[in-house]
Amino acid sequence: GIYVYGVTEVAWVVEKSASASSGPWTELTSAITTTASLGYTPVAADADQHLRFTATYKDHQDRSVDRVVQLVSENAVSNVVATNAAPTFDDGASTTRDVAEDATGGAAIGATVAASDSDAGDILTYGLIGDDAGSFSVDPATGQISLGSATVLDHETRSSYSVTVQVRDSKDSGANADTAWDAYIAVTVNVTNVDEEGIVGLTMTAPEENVEISATLADPDGSVANLSWVWQWADSNPSDTWTAISGATSDHYTPVADDVGKFLRAQASYDDGDGMGKQATSQASGAVMPAANEMPEFDEGETTNRSINEEASVGAPVGAAVTATDPDGDDLAYSIADGAGSNLFSIDQASGEIMVTAGQLLDYEASPSFTLTVQVSDGKDASHNADDVTDDTITVTVNLINVDEPGRVIVAPADPEVGNTINASLTDPDGDVQGASWRWEKSPDGSSNWETINGAETDSYTARGSDAGKHLRAAVDYADGEGPGKTAHGTSTQPVQAGGAGYNPQPIKRDTDTYYGRCLRDKNAGLVVDCGTNEFASFRVSADGSYTISWAEWDAAHPDVTGYDIGLNEFIYAFYYLDGDSQNYAELVDVYQICEFDNNRWNCQGSLDSNIWEYMDGTPSGGRMLAEGVDRTEWTSALEAPGRWVSNPTFYRWSGDATDPDNEPTPVTYRVEKMEMDLYHFWPQGGSGDKGVSLIHGANGFGYRQ
Repeated sequence: GIYVYGVTEVAWVVEKSASASSGPWTELTSAITTTASLGYTPVAADADQHLRFTATYKDHQDRSVDRVVQLVSENAVSNVVATNAAPTFDDGASTTRDVAEDATGGAAIGATVAASDSDAGDILTYGLIGDDAGSFSVDPATGQISLGSATVLDHETRSSYSVTVQVRDSKDSGANADTAWDAYIAVTVNVTNVDEEGIVGLTMTAPEENVEISATLADPDGSVANLSWVWQWADSNPSDTWTAISGATSDHYTPVADDVGKFLRAQASYDDGDGMGKQATSQASGAVMPAANEMPEFDEGETTNRSINEEASVGAPVGAAVTATDPDGDDLAYSIADGAGSNLFSIDQASGEIMVTAGQLLDYEASPSFTLTVQVSDGKDASHNADDVTDDTITVTVNLINVDEPGRVIVAPADPEVGNTINASLTDPDGDVQGASWRWEKSPDGSSNWETINGAETDSYTARGSDAGKHLRAAVDYADGEGPGKTAHGTSTQPVQAGGAGYNPQPIKRDTDTYYGRCLRDKNAGLVVDCGTNEFASFRVSADGSYTISWAEWDAAHPDVTGYDIGLNEFIYAFYYLDGDSQNYAELVDVYQICEFDNNRWNCQGSLDSNIWEYMDGTPSGGRMLAEGVDRTEWTSALEAPGRWVSNPTFYRWSGDATDPDNEPTPVTYRVEKMEMDLYHFWPQGGSGDKGVSLIHGANGFGYRQ
């Protein structure tokens, strides 16, 4: 290299020639530069050539004049090629390094794996290769091996790793730049054993009373032997004072009531692969909690069934109690959820025994089964706090057992006269009445010595003169839904009165007047709005809705009766009219509330029901027991807010082929009249097995159809 001092605007030319004195000179254009200094490195083509350097420049004396200076090398360029020595590792072809098994990521592993280079000034670069190279790293400038940031060592699992460190000086043998690695050394990284602490694990961090907690021991050094356990408690965590729990010397422990609020610790004593007398502990982070309250569950699961006769008396049990079990032994409270059938039954809150509700009348023909939802609660939440939440439910289907109930014959009028026609009607709760065979009988006292009247074999009879002073009775033999061979009777409450043309009856004596007879006279006088009677009782209704029922005459004829149970059902009776005429059952049988076209056919549902057990406001009505075992023979009450409700809803009449989509149901508008009524039930106690009813209607002057 050459340099020109104190000049500007320098232009260099480098030339070569085999002769230093005579030339010719060949210009090396690649050496031209405008700087004050020039460095040129001869190449192989310059061998045996002299170099000439020419500089054209300006100096500070006169910048308008170009000055020139020239220099020729005394010796020709030598043809000897330069050489570069490769680096070598100080430890030879292989070496070892040690690292403790508890070393953490980034820790240096032993001394550097260094290399040396005989060429002064060469810079060495280190690299790392091999199957295990991913677990380590090497400093490229020093050769220091370090543990990888994510590498976890375990002497017991793996005691050594193998890697190869490589080095280069970034030059080839001719000192030209290259990237090839020059030397390699195999390095075995030995993982040295450390006496590591054992680790105790617990199955829960917040123990609970009566719930088992278990402990396990894991020791990295392995070969665990002579293991023993002890459980301890303390008032706080952490704590300097831990007290051993008497008898708690296994790997599991169930906290008791005395442990509630305290902290637990499991301590293991043992020998391992690194020696004897090792110890490890672990304590629960939370104090022992009180045992969680467990919810009761019904013993029979989600559903069950019970059965009871349709004529069961009030308070009769409906099969076995529906019981639940509570794991904590808590007192349980049973109830029946509101819903269909819930007003017909009650349940013993403490035992789960279902009973017939007071005042309810079960009727298989009206409803053969009921579905109840029975609930149970232990009165506590999971933390033992008081609550009223239902803990479990069970669906109970109560099936009524059909009873062969007696039929009933009503004779009207109950006070017949000679020459008048008396009609008898038969009703039977079992339904499907067939083959009725009638006969009429008469008796001087209405209770014995009944004499069959010849020729009287229909459900009506015209009283004859020979019947005067006699009681009449209609008897019928028939079959019902429970089978053949049934018989029912209905008796006039009064003897036949003499009558007919030219007959002048004697005044009725007051002491022989009947309750119904007196009511009729008062009705004719405008003192009452309605009277009614049957073979069991008579009633009179006043204009203000109050009424009185008397069954004194029936009672007098049955001296063996010791008392009466009296129940009441409040309901609405509905009548359907079309074009002003009431409809009978046959005319309503094909009338539906809803008709829908579904699955390519018409589907009609919801046939009309004339007995509606509800109040005028639409809420369901319920029966109730008014008295049990009373000996009275009159009952006084009133229809509360009696009234009548009229509507004109549209129903659908179905009478065609249900598979024909074009045969649509025909809409028809009916006039519906609903009237409130009270239905009383009388159950005599004692010798008579009969029961009677009395239907009160017509209060406040609204009409009714008998």
